[in-house]
Amino acid sequence: MHPASGETSRFAGRFLSRPLHVTLRPMISFRIRVASALTAAVAAMSFAAPGQAALVSISGGTGVSSIPQGNSGNIVLEQAGIGLAGGQIWVDGTLDNLSDEMTLTLYDVGSESHWRNQIRLGNTSGKLLRDNDDHRNYSTGWFVNGPPFQRVGSVTQNSGVANFQFWAMNLDPDVMIVANGQSPMMMVPGYGYASIALAYLSDTNQIVSGPTNRILFLLEDGGKDRDYDDYVGILEASSISTATPQYTVSPTTLAFGDVAINTTSTAETVTISNTGTVTLPIASIAIKGKNPGQFALTSNCPTNVSVGSSCTVNVVFKPTWIGSKAAALWVEATGGDTVKVALRGTGSS
Repeated sequence: MHPASGETSRFAGRFLSRPLHVTLRPMISFRIRVASALTAAVAAMSFAAPGQAALVSISGGTGVSSIPQGNSGNIVLEQAGIGLAGGQIWVDGTLDNLSDEMTLTLYDVGSESHWRNQIRLGNTSGKLLRDNDDHRNYSTGWFVNGPPFQRVGSVTQNSGVANFQFWAMNLDPDVMIVANGQSPMMMVPGYGYASIALAYLSDTNQIVSGPTNRILFLLEDGGKDRDYDDYVGILEASSISTATPQYTVSPTTLAFGDVAINTTSTAETVTISNTGTVTLPIASIAIKGKNPGQFALTSNCPTNVSVGSSCTVNVVFKPTWIGSKAAALWVEATGGDTVKVALRGTGSS
């Protein structure tokens, strides 16, 4: 299902006020969406997860059943492990908010871009949320932030066309290259059209038919490669709630004992369980402390752990020198407490 809503874009005036050295494509991308907001909401809710109302939907655009590769390949999605699981990617689609007051949380997946791009999210309760594509200029091996992906922050928005734009930061002055609801738009004469592609994303980071309240977005900044990996991110929609995530982490200490240097111990497992009444958003799982490099982790935890569900983190001890080692596994939840699991081991000859 590909629901629609009925609000035209709010960004045209801003773009048209930019300097004349940027050419705007004729606004053929403006679309008249005749389906009512009520019809879109009902259609979206029919596919929402049990007990969870759909808060966003994708309208318009051209649906494709493969990841855009252009002439250089979409390296970011490949390295992030994001693939197609029966869904489509909507090129030049529009993201619509279905709730009168809701939260959008931005996660930076990664990028491969010659230019520096910045996403800007409107915020009805504060300042704009901004994030640059940190991984540009083809820096091999530095495309992806996770998973779990880097949480940038959250904004509050109302119903209608979701308020976000992309700006080129390497031009003087900065120029808005494309906005949600106005894709595609012209960036720089001699190059291509800047474009946004959207898809519904599951909790396991797979593209599904949806709707879901996790939206994958792909920026094509107008370059000639057309691979839609110039900024890859996730927007996660949630209702404004006063409920606080509650969870347990067990055990709270991992003791590896004596392990020969330059070898790896047997993995020890830490279980994270959502014991609360709301989804548990995991912001970060990392090893920190005195000797973090002497330990390593692997995790099957999704970005969000549903109520009553659990996930696991496996930790190994891999000493490189003789003596006692100590660190901590930090589990950080958005809106919840940070839990630390003590890690101890001794490197032996």
